Amino acid sequence: MDKRQLHRSLVRLPLPFRKRLGRKLVIRPVTDANIYKTAIQSSAEETTREKETEAPLAKTPPKKASGTLKWSLVWLSIALILAGTGVVGGLLLTTLPPPPDCQKISPLAADGERLQCAQQAAASGKLEALVGAIALVSGWPETHPLYPEAQRLMGEWSSSILAIAQQKINQGDLQGAIAVSRKIPVRSPLYPEAQAKLADWQQDWKRGEKITSEVYQAMKAQQWLTASQKAQALLGMNISYWRDTKLNQLMQQMAEEKLAWQQLEEARDLAESNTPAQLQQAIAMVGKIKPKSYASSLAQAERNNWSRAIVKIAAERFKEQDFPGVLVVLQSVPADTSVYKEAQDWVRLTRATSAAKDDSLVALIDATTEVRQIGSQSPLYKQALSQKALWQSQLQDQIKLQFASAIASIDQPLTLQLAIEQAQTIALKQPKRILAQTHIASWRKSIHQIEDRAVLAQANLLAGPGTIDSLKAAVAQASKIESDRPLGADAQAAIALWNRQIETIEDKPILELAKGLAAQGNLLAAIQAARQVKQQRALYSEAQAAVSEWVGQIQIVEDRPILEKAANLAAEGSLIAAIQTAYSITAGRPLYNEAQAAIARWQSQLDAVDAARKALAGTSPYDTQSQAIDPL
Repeated sequence: MDKRQLHRSLVRLPLPFRKRLGRKLVIRPVTDANIYKTAIQSSAEETTREKETEAPLAKTPPKKASGTLKWSLVWLSIALILAGTGVVGGLLLTTLPPPPDCQKISPLAADGERLQCAQQAAASGKLEALVGAIALVSGWPETHPLYPEAQRLMGEWSSSILAIAQQKINQGDLQGAIAVSRKIPVRSPLYPEAQAKLADWQQDWKRGEKITSEVYQAMKAQQWLTASQKAQALLGMNISYWRDTKLNQLMQQMAEEKLAWQQLEEARDLAESNTPAQLQQAIAMVGKIKPKSYASSLAQAERNNWSRAIVKIAAERFKEQDFPGVLVVLQSVPADTSVYKEAQDWVRLTRATSAAKDDSLVALIDATTEVRQIGSQSPLYKQALSQKALWQSQLQDQIKLQFASAIASIDQPLTLQLAIEQAQTIALKQPKRILAQTHIASWRKSIHQIEDRAVLAQANLLAGPGTIDSLKAAVAQASKIESDRPLGADAQAAIALWNRQIETIEDKPILELAKGLAAQGNLLAAIQAARQVKQQRALYSEAQAAVSEWVGQIQIVEDRPILEKAANLAAEGSLIAAIQTAYSITAGRPLYNEAQAAIARWQSQLDAVDAARKALAGTSPYDTQSQAIDPL
């Protein structure tokens, strides 16, 4: 439909001619609104002029000569009008209207314009556009002027829709192909062909599904030759999806299935040794099997069995307290196995037990928190519950000990006693009991030290004057400290020191008296006096040293004449008599060494004389004379 506006314009003629000929309708094309207005205004002015001229014409009778001229003008006007009308009609027939604006087309637009817009949309080849174009013309009756053209176009559009359906079936989308092909209406020339193709597709699809099912059954039974032969039947399918895509998929799946079964058998061979390393390798190997393969169910069952074996190994290592070994071996248990949760509970229990070995407050809290994550459905729940109770008890005991230690740090008898009472609340069978007893002993020792330190300080104060009475009082005070108490050794040392001081004060006059007698030359009296200092007293060693000195002086006085006599005998040549005389000085006496030296010298001289005699007489160096020497 073009954009021309058709208007009616009334051509007014003079009244005589109007009465004779009537009125004529002239159709003129108006391409502009201004022209349309101008035409209307011209028509109105002409009508006004006719009204103005009607009155004079009615009054003035027509003249014969002027009437002929008027008729000539009228016929000329008619001829011109007819010629203009013909020209305009020719132009309308030969000039093509401008194309419609399909983006703004009105629902009231002409069917020709709507058909043109439908063609334009269907040219994109999109399914929605094709379906819309068919819907536009499918309802036109056979009497419609554009029906033949519409049928031709409907056939083209239906062919495009059928091609889209064919593309979907080749892609393996049967339902999509059916849905697309059913968009071809019954009135389409291609409807019978579409229905025939649809039936063929459905029949081929059932056949392809049957062949595929048989291939799957053969693969499941590991009948690889049968599966391959069944799959080759897809080459005779009409649908390219079965010939190409599905056949390739089946062959690829067959290769994957073979590999999966091979991996499963190799993994089983590895797992027969039942060692952690081999079990881990077997689990890792079957983990590579694709989940959708037929071997995956058996592989998963084997993974569960091997994972269970690993958990048993971990339990044995846990009993041996090989906690690092437990954690290492449990790392290989996959998350998708049936024993994974139990394996994780073993990990939690192992970490908790290992942490609790530290026996610190933080470690016990961590251990308790760790085992709380073990649920009531776990096989380890009872064991975890028992361990948690033990660690909580240890935690409470640890808190008690730390509190007691904090109190004891004040280091006063009262606070130390409170700490002891707090530590004594730990039961005898508790693991912390030994540590508590150790702390209790230490704190009691500290109490005794504080108490005994005061007693010893008082004793030292009493011993200050250094008199016998003060020293005895100090000894009595220090004796209150028992020997098995912390300061017992210090007290005993102080007591020994003060007793020695007392003995020194008591024995000093006796020793001074003995020394005075010795100075006067009365050595025997001095010795008797010094021997009054009893053994184990403070001055006993000093007294004994003085006695030894004085006895030595007496022995020198006694033995000097003997040694001089022996020397005189030797000088006279009586070596044997000299030797016998010197032997009377016994060992332990002051001149003993001097006597022995003289004897050795004289014996040497005697041996020299005998050797000379032997050389002269050929006899023994000494006979009867040597036998006469009998040392005493």
